[in-house]
Amino acid sequence: MNEALLEDLKRLLEFRSVLGEAEPDAPFGREIKNTLNFALDLGRKMGFKAVNTDDCAGYIEYGEGEEMIAVLCHLDVVPAGSGWSCEPFALTIKDGKMYGRGIMDDKGPFMMCLYAMKEIKEQGLKTKRRIRIILGTDEESGCRDMEKYCESEEIPVMAFTPDADFPVIYSEKSISVVKISAELCDVPECWKVEYAKAGDVVNKVPDFAEIGFSNGENKKVFRTFDGVSAHGSTPEQGKNAIDIIVGEILDSGFIEVLEPNVKAMLRFYEKHLMDDTGGISMNFNGDKFETGLPTVNAGMLETEQGRGIRKLTLKLDVRIPAEKNHEDYLKKIENICDKSGLEFSVERSKDGLLIDRESELVKILSDVYGSETGEEANPIAIGGGTYAKKLPNTVAFGPLFPGRKDTIHQADECFEIDDFIKCKKIYKKAMLELAALV
Repeated sequence: MNEALLEDLKRLLEFRSVLGEAEPDAPFGREIKNTLNFALDLGRKMGFKAVNTDDCAGYIEYGEGEEMIAVLCHLDVVPAGSGWSCEPFALTIKDGKMYGRGIMDDKGPFMMCLYAMKEIKEQGLKTKRRIRIILGTDEESGCRDMEKYCESEEIPVMAFTPDADFPVIYSEKSISVVKISAELCDVPECWKVEYAKAGDVVNKVPDFAEIGFSNGENKKVFRTFDGVSAHGSTPEQGKNAIDIIVGEILDSGFIEVLEPNVKAMLRFYEKHLMDDTGGISMNFNGDKFETGLPTVNAGMLETEQGRGIRKLTLKLDVRIPAEKNHEDYLKKIENICDKSGLEFSVERSKDGLLIDRESELVKILSDVYGSETGEEANPIAIGGGTYAKKLPNTVAFGPLFPGRKDTIHQADECFEIDDFIKCKKIYKKAMLELAALV
């Protein structure tokens, strides 16, 4: 492993680039802005053109030509969460693996692509198209960065994002964030919710949950740290802490003394979300399509205060195969909420992605993967969402190899060193094939 690459990777992982409080020159928080500046400075030191685009994104570019191909990476990460065996915001190397938040998603892939482009430059390889590494800073929280980028910056003729799986992703599900709320009222003789906290981002299975109740001077707290985190696109691989805590409240019989609206919320959860990550209990009917199954992740539970009204709010990450109209499924959830007396709203929604498997882009990347690994490169569909939804003629391409354990968004996120080295070679070859040597 290149020592300079390792040192730069180490420094990059130390940035706690989680979504923070917006500032005039740091729309997604100061730490994310500092991370972007660090990455752009790395590009400049290597002799590349490096540009900050409105503090929301940036790019590092090599070569000449009227057209440009791109690699889309992101520098923001999800919170570390609990359960780590090592420091999350550091590079730890043990047993042939590198550990750290962002090592797979997506700081590690950015670093391997940057060093691959550095090799192209040092070898004096000339391409017909410019190669641009686009750096995003809001991929985990809505992709507002790419929306801003597309308003003012050049759009690549072809692009890939190293932020998913190999061999090549031809389809991604639609992703919606649904908010379900119950107004909190002070009903005489009933216990009320003082606070609730579960999960820190909606696109991750929460590994902790806590709800505090009161009745006059009497207090009662339900708490669990026994959840197991997983990516919101594969909630079945985790153990949801909200399931655990709701189950404890139900088993104890405590639900019977709660105020009516809270009782309605917990009964709704019990009937339609408990141990059900496929939306079966919300009339999704186990629908299965070529591009996968619908999924529902109960990602966050919290109390909100606004205009004198307190609410208990549940946020769901809902993913629907690209062949289907996701609004039909959201309507099913809304109808159930109406019958349960709960408020329903959609915070944000991204359409699915479906690329022709015979397109030039998919064929080139499939050939690259096959030639570098000697394996079949049949395009696949995923439930995860990437920047491929934000730019035309763009697909996700790696870095997770088939058969490897997916630790993205989980404790002890890791990347096998041999796979890291192999990825860098694949991405170098992909950039050269898309940009076309002179």
